[in-house]
Order: sequence, then C-alpha cells, then structure tokens
Amino acid sequence: MRTNTLKLVGVAFGAAVVFAGASKAIAIFGTLKPGDKAPGFSAQGTDGKTHTLASLSKEAPVFLYFIKEGCPVNHRAAPHVTAMDGKYEGKPNIVGVYNGSLEAAKSWQKRYGSKYLILADPDLKIINGYGVPYSPFVMTVGDDGKIGTVLEGLSPKELTKMNAGLAKALNRTAIAMEFPGAPSGGG
Repeated sequence: MRTNTLKLVGVAFGAAVVFAGASKAIAIFGTLKPGDKAPGFSAQGTDGKTHTLASLSKEAPVFLYFIKEGCPVNHRAAPHVTAMDGKYEGKPNIVGVYNGSLEAAKSWQKRYGSKYLILADPDLKIINGYGVPYSPFVMTVGDDGKIGTVLEGLSPKELTKMNAGLAKALNRTAIAMEFPGAPSGGG
C-alpha cells in the first residue's frame, strides 16, 4: 500500500513539474496576440524551397497552422484544414509549421493529402518564436507583418472562424462547411 502511494505521489509530482515547466516556458516566451509584430523566419518547405514570412504574407494573409507530430488532437483537425484548403479556388495561403524534419513534414503532408505548403521547424525556432504552447494552433499574419487572428485547438468554432478568415482573405463569401469529428475545446 505504501509503495503504491509513493508511486502515485511521484507521478503527481512529475506531472506538476512538467506542467509548471510548460507554463513557465509560455510565460517567458508568451503566445503572440492580435496586433503583435510577427517574428520573421526562414524555413525549408515541402516544395523544396526556402520560404520567409515576408514572402508568404506579401499578397494575402498567411494562416500559419502549427502541427505537432503525434498529437491526437491535431490528427482530428488535419482533415478539416486539408478540406478547407481544397474548397477555395485561388490562394487561401495556409502554411503548416511542422515540429520536425523536412522528411517528416513531407510524410505528414502525404498522410493527410495536404496540398498546402508545410515548413519544417526541427529546432522549434518558429514555434517558440510565436509562443505556440500546443497544437493544433493557427495564427494569421497580414501583409503588415502583424498577428491577426489566433485560433487555439481548432474545434468546430475555431474551424468556422478559420473558414470565414480564408474567405475574407480571398474577398469571397465563406463556403458552408461542417466539421464532424473535429477536436472539442479551444477558444
């Protein structure tokens, strides 16, 4: 009985340390908010080219979709982001930011049938620079270089906002979409 109690206390203490560490990291870096200046970056994309924030956001807002490999919540959001990207003709400008190597980002893209560009962020420079605490997470960056919308979790509510934002960026009416199986929670 005493051994089980000690194991339980140890597990609880370890979880508290991990949570406190994550909270401390978020407090240090801070998630960017609407109106904040977006940090510039340069990263390799799944198209084999190097991309910068300036090049991605010069013609229309860029929707940075932060992807963490192995995240079960992102697993449920990804098909909806891919479907949204496919619904709009033109250039919706969704760009994935993947927390791993270029090869792993290409594998993700193939797995979900994503046509949008995905940037590899193996050193987490972009993810940490934007203060992204988890995935899925979306931030828009306008041609003014400032953060627009911040969407946390990609529940149906956030996916609906993303859909409206994509339509607005293209000067179109939002296409009606439903999001069965999307993650719950979020902002």
